[in-house]
Amino acid sequence: MCSKHRGPGGDRHASVKAMQSPASWRKLIASSLLLASSALFAPVAGAENFALIMTIGSYSNPAAALPGIDLDAASARRIAASMGVDDRNILEYKDAQLTREGMRAGFARLTSRISAGDNVFIYYSGHGTQRSGGAKCLEGMVAHDMASFDDADIEVSLADLASKAGQVVMLNDSCFSGGQATKTVRATPGSRGKAWKSEGSGSGYECGQAINAKFTRNLVPTAARRGANLLYIAAAGDNEVAFASSGGSAATVAWVSCLRSGADADRSGMLTGRELQQCAQDYVRSNGYQQTITLVGNADLPLSFGEGHATGANVDALATLDNLRRQASPASSVELHAPNPRMTIGKDYLDLRVTTGQAGYLYLLHVGSDGKTFDLLYPNARDSDNYVRAGTMSLPRAGWGIQAMGPPGTSHVLAILSDKPRQFDKGMTGSAGTPFKSSNATGAATRNLGVVGMGQGSESPGRMGASQVLAVHEVH
Repeated sequence: MCSKHRGPGGDRHASVKAMQSPASWRKLIASSLLLASSALFAPVAGAENFALIMTIGSYSNPAAALPGIDLDAASARRIAASMGVDDRNILEYKDAQLTREGMRAGFARLTSRISAGDNVFIYYSGHGTQRSGGAKCLEGMVAHDMASFDDADIEVSLADLASKAGQVVMLNDSCFSGGQATKTVRATPGSRGKAWKSEGSGSGYECGQAINAKFTRNLVPTAARRGANLLYIAAAGDNEVAFASSGGSAATVAWVSCLRSGADADRSGMLTGRELQQCAQDYVRSNGYQQTITLVGNADLPLSFGEGHATGANVDALATLDNLRRQASPASSVELHAPNPRMTIGKDYLDLRVTTGQAGYLYLLHVGSDGKTFDLLYPNARDSDNYVRAGTMSLPRAGWGIQAMGPPGTSHVLAILSDKPRQFDKGMTGSAGTPFKSSNATGAATRNLGVVGMGQGSESPGRMGASQVLAVHEVH
């Protein structure tokens, strides 16, 4: 969108641009850990994102021992780094530390450390189980002492986190399925299923139902009401078994491999849960494992920065805006409307209505019809006070404006409301003759926007809401 800026000094023309085997897996993990120290995946200074990593390969019952879990722990750190978690914010527990009470204490410690709007990653690798609970079947993670940290325990822990966090992501590399799923399992050589058969008590109900991840489906709307985005990743489908091997657990190794493989299908510069799942699933199948990585919750939630981010080639700026929208809190209401979304070139000025359900700091991000730039339309040099109260306001306000100047096409605008100020102009520079800041749509620019959207680099950033991406058409 080309524009004419209206200001106290009169009109000035300005331009807002139209916008495999276990052995090979060990090698993969080793190279990934080396990559983790590179600039590509270096954690962002001051990032207030947290991780809880729990791994059990050695149980109190030697018969339950699992291979390769030490590599899973290293891989989980790799995944956390890709999500912007600094080492100082990683809580890691393993083996004998993870009794049932130890698991509960780990979740409680994580909850006590986070502040409103912080993002959380939880990882577990070990056995899952089912046991009879009278009239129902209970599922859970098998603790070191062979007790079960049941689905109800997990649900309460995640709900507590969701009451504070902006984003909760859990990767559970275990298996809760019982019955026929475990009877018909066919493990590849050198691997072992991660479903422990536990003898439960009670009568009138026989375990063995296919219930992997089903308990979380009730938690998703609860988390949304509390303002958090929730994504639960199960290593296997409802009627399948997850596998561990000496080279690491299949789902975890696959997930790590996709951080390096350019899985960014929409070229937004960030990897969503769905993109990582699709890539990881191909990797699992190609290595002979019959398990389906399953997502419950916000599957399109942006999670990580992928390797393709390094060059910034072929970035889709509109997809980046859409990823910012997906990061927003479900509990924060922001609406963006244009009374006239079809603007006549050389005649009409941009006219927007923004409605917010709460007070906060408002931002307008713009991608022109050529998709080559990101523009911060508001706040700007003419109108820098962007704290707004709940209600509806019109933008632009007095002192500045944007006229349709062509070429014909469609540009896009996103409204964002944050509890606290955010630096969406990071890496942007002033656009000559205008009050706006802009940057080319490069990999570095998409990373900057993603980092700010996640709240990284800010202490207690609070939550942010976002509107739908609004299309504005310029026509003759």
